[in-house]
Amino acid sequence: SAPRSRPADRWVSLRAQRGNADDALMLRLHGPDWWRKAVAPRGRIRSHLAVTAAGAAACALAAAGRPRAAAVAGLGWAAGTAEFAWARITPGPRTREEVTTMAVTSVLIPPAATWHWLTGRWRHRNAPAWREVAA
Repeated sequence: SAPRSRPADRWVSLRAQRGNADDALMLRLHGPDWWRKAVAPRGRIRSHLAVTAAGAAACALAAAGRPRAAAVAGLGWAAGTAEFAWARITPGPRTREEVTTMAVTSVLIPPAATWHWLTGRWRHRNAPAWREVAA
């Protein structure tokens, strides 16, 4: 009989963000269009970077005593986070447990993805570009 897989726990999508470090290496090796060359999905790293930057800006502006600017940045963070959560919740099944998991992890995934992507960029900053062989 076929092996059974156990159901994924609620944090699996958060742990999967480690792959963004690999994406940073692929960018270094193969250039900015590596996703197209590999026929791979682009992912949401750009929006994760923007949402994380908005959240960080909101915190920094609030700490600097700039409440209006902090509120604007906070709205950007909230809108980006809500859009991401809704995109993940919409396909369903929309049970209470699933919606809770999607809401919580949708807050955590953008900064995790950003962290792994930035650490991957740093770790692989000296990786030489891949030399493609002409066919």
